[in-house]
Amino acid sequence: MGIPAYGRANMTTFVLVAIGGAVGAVSRAIFGHHLNGRLAIGTLVANVIAAFALGYLSRLGQVSSWNEAHSIALKVGLLGALSTWSSLANEVADHLRSDRHSDAATVLALHLILGIGAAWLGLRLGQFG
Repeated sequence: MGIPAYGRANMTTFVLVAIGGAVGAVSRAIFGHHLNGRLAIGTLVANVIAAFALGYLSRLGQVSSWNEAHSIALKVGLLGALSTWSSLANEVADHLRSDRHSDAATVLALHLILGIGAAWLGLRLGQFG
């Protein structure tokens, strides 16, 4: 069986995304294992790192020439697997189910403020490549 009609370059991109996804998912699991407690700091660290890196790589891609397959592998694979909206949503829901509303609000505020701040900082620093 040969390579599908959409070409070799796309197959390479998919393989790179899968490799990046594996690295990102394992990294997130390590952060969670070592850092998660009442406020799930491991999830926060993973999301803030991913937000910063995505901002940085997005801006860097605008000011320099990139291999598109590598860019997609990093942004979609690695950073997509590292960041986790579903874990955040589950952690907030757990706080709400346990009547820890202030913890839920704290987790959401930290993710939004630090995540957006990290993305903004990444965008700013990425311009210097």
